[in-house]
Amino acid sequence: MKGCGDAHGKVILMGEHSVVYGYPAIALPFMQVTVKSEVSRREGEIWLESDFYTGALKDAPPERAHVVTAIHAGLDYLQKEKKNLKIVILSDLPASRGLGSSAAVAVAVIRSLFQYFERQLTDEELILLADQAERVAHGNPSGIDVLTTAFPQPIWFRKLPDKKGMKELKVFPISLPAYLVVADTAIYGQTKEAIAVIAQKRQEQPKETERLLNELGDFAGQAETAINRQDCRRLGELMTGAHRNLQALGVSHLVLDHLVEQALRLGALGAKMTGGGLGGCMICLADEEKTAQVIADALQQEGAKKTWIYPMKGK
Repeated sequence: MKGCGDAHGKVILMGEHSVVYGYPAIALPFMQVTVKSEVSRREGEIWLESDFYTGALKDAPPERAHVVTAIHAGLDYLQKEKKNLKIVILSDLPASRGLGSSAAVAVAVIRSLFQYFERQLTDEELILLADQAERVAHGNPSGIDVLTTAFPQPIWFRKLPDKKGMKELKVFPISLPAYLVVADTAIYGQTKEAIAVIAQKRQEQPKETERLLNELGDFAGQAETAINRQDCRRLGELMTGAHRNLQALGVSHLVLDHLVEQALRLGALGAKMTGGGLGGCMICLADEEKTAQVIADALQQEGAKKTWIYPMKGK
């Protein structure tokens, strides 16, 4: 008997970093990259197989702690013994690129454990358990990664000002006559370091930093309006504007900047980094599939390890 579970990636369209200060962020489910977890019986201690580590779960390295937490959280909730299991994780979702890898692994693992033990899993239980693993991976996650990697709808998210820990989340349907190109630099993103860079800049240049963050937040808010109006050109302008501000805040990367400029040169409506920054991925918007393909191919020639094309037309 086997239990199987899956999840997909996520892409932040707008709002990285400014979301910390109460502005909205928009995240998209990235269905082109997936994680699958398979649970089967194996006598003895729990055995884990993955691209990053294969061996006894108890000996997993510290950087796999979120995987261990997801497995333990699921078994504790199910009130099952921590033994006699083999868990295989198969993923084509690049890790540490701002694409939601840790959340997707947690979601897939928990789904597979519930199926293996023939238990129904509610959405609320899935979010609760996956969030435990995300806290290990990221400290104080917003919750947007779990929601976006578990379910197929775009998410609009905002932390509520003056309400510690409170946030507003809603499904945000997107249907645009456009295509998003996602390009992986193959450079690990460094979210915690990027947050520290901005915190330091706020101390050294408070007025300029606040201006840049406020503008970033405004861009995200205006992007919501542009999407609702199906104004792809305006959305592209806002994406590029957001990238310029993220550059000025010191959280981009030379390779990201190069790919952004190349995409714009080739006719993208807009382009920006996505995620925490200092590496990771960039995205750009094209009004035609043919243009998106030309840009995707060119970005690989310019240093991107891999590219994907994401239709924005919805279902």
